[in-house]
Amino acid sequence: MDKKSVPCQTFYQICHETVGRFIQYGILVVAEQDDQEDISPGLAEQQWDKKLPEPLSWRSDEEDEDSDFGEEQRDCYLKVSQSKEHQQFVTFLQRLLGPSLEAYSSAAIFIHNFSGPVPEPEYLQKLHKYLITRTERSVAVYAESATYCLVKNAVKMFKDIGVFKETKQKRVSVLELSSTFLPQCNRQKLLEYILSFVVL
Repeated sequence: MDKKSVPCQTFYQICHETVGRFIQYGILVVAEQDDQEDISPGLAEQQWDKKLPEPLSWRSDEEDEDSDFGEEQRDCYLKVSQSKEHQQFVTFLQRLLGPSLEAYSSAAIFIHNFSGPVPEPEYLQKLHKYLITRTERSVAVYAESATYCLVKNAVKMFKDIGVFKETKQKRVSVLELSSTFLPQCNRQKLLEYILSFVVL
């Protein structure tokens, strides 16, 4: 896992590459055909429906057109290796990503009170201040979650997955919530989804 993502890669590309590497190292295994038939697609869809708002698209149409990943590859089921070593490695990664996940979940909490449109630099500053306040009040588990770099990453990810829509006004990016995330319930689903990756 020595290859670093480059700034021009999309969130989806980074995730796809990471999953590919997990398969390569045996951490994720492709379920056997019999196992795949045992997994009810209906159940899987219900679980995702509970976590994500229906219209949320993880990839743009443009990415779909340019993608060289076949439908067969998208439809296969993956499961985490039952090896103790691999299970420990997954737990290690979850803990390693703790500051990032805390920054993302805190950003998801922060958008509950979003009132926009707002210039991106101003929003970044307010979010950063919020994360610093959480650290100062000892609410944050990881002080590193309040770094400006993670603030920028959280906002970039929210733009990539369609939480924010971005417009330009006098060469300044302006953020507002996409129609999908105007309802508070969908913002709550986003928060719950991010928190599902956190190790307590």
